[in-house]
Amino acid sequence: MHRDDVYMPITPMFHVHAWGLPYVATMMAMKQVDPGRYTPEGLLGMIERENVTFSHCVPTISCCTSGSATDAPTGRPCCYSTGSCSASSSGFTSSRLAPMPRFSTLASIADKLMRRLGHTGQMDVLGVSWGGALAQQFAHQFPARCRRLVLASTSPGAIRVPGKLSVLMKLMMPRRYTDPDYLHEIGGEIYGGVYRRDPALLKEHSRHMRSPGGRGYLYQLIATWGWTSLPWRHSLRQPTLVMHANDDPIVPLINARILVASIPNAELHVVNDGHLLLVTQAREAAPVLERFLAQDAP
Repeated sequence: MHRDDVYMPITPMFHVHAWGLPYVATMMAMKQVDPGRYTPEGLLGMIERENVTFSHCVPTISCCTSGSATDAPTGRPCCYSTGSCSASSSGFTSSRLAPMPRFSTLASIADKLMRRLGHTGQMDVLGVSWGGALAQQFAHQFPARCRRLVLASTSPGAIRVPGKLSVLMKLMMPRRYTDPDYLHEIGGEIYGGVYRRDPALLKEHSRHMRSPGGRGYLYQLIATWGWTSLPWRHSLRQPTLVMHANDDPIVPLINARILVASIPNAELHVVNDGHLLLVTQAREAAPVLERFLAQDAP
């Protein structure tokens, strides 16, 4: 992700404000393209016309667009001119396109999608929270494809230092997506940071949220059960940036230190905030990401 990239966010803003990346792009003064209505042909055509070089989306959109990649207006696969992708933290939908909730399956889908789009070189992979597990899995399964790895607000998997039980129990249920008053009541407790200090911000946050389907939310939880990067994390050779907050009730900071200690070429950047640091601290996160990804860039 670089200030010269052409950025098109495909992840809807209700997915935790598109994981904070639109805010980062704005702080980096990147050219941004609004995709408008989501159709495979429309998205691929806009990527082609606007020369989009950086984007991100959820797995279902990835599947839909990869199936229509050769139907772009030019009749040929659409491709990115630079190699960057971000791992999805939104999990699964109720679509039949995601029958097996496993990170290894999603990593393969991501690789096939990028190849279908004509991008066969290396990529910079970014994963936030749940998506950090997928990002680790991708870097492990396809080491030659991952140039640099960014892990934000994420953990080593099942073998980790858990957050408070009261917080994790609240995360198990999707009520916060459907009940704004409930989100206002618990938001500071589960997200920490600025939301703890200024609960009024949760009202704005709730405007961009939509409840996931019951099956989809269950799939998201199932995907994490038993998964851990412990057996192979030491073999990751990609330069890795671990970004974490000092007030993250969901994933305590110690987990970021564990990742940095066990990934050979990793560095840690700690932000004074909570779990959604890429949303709330975009001004600080943007230059850190830019400097890291610009190193040894082609």
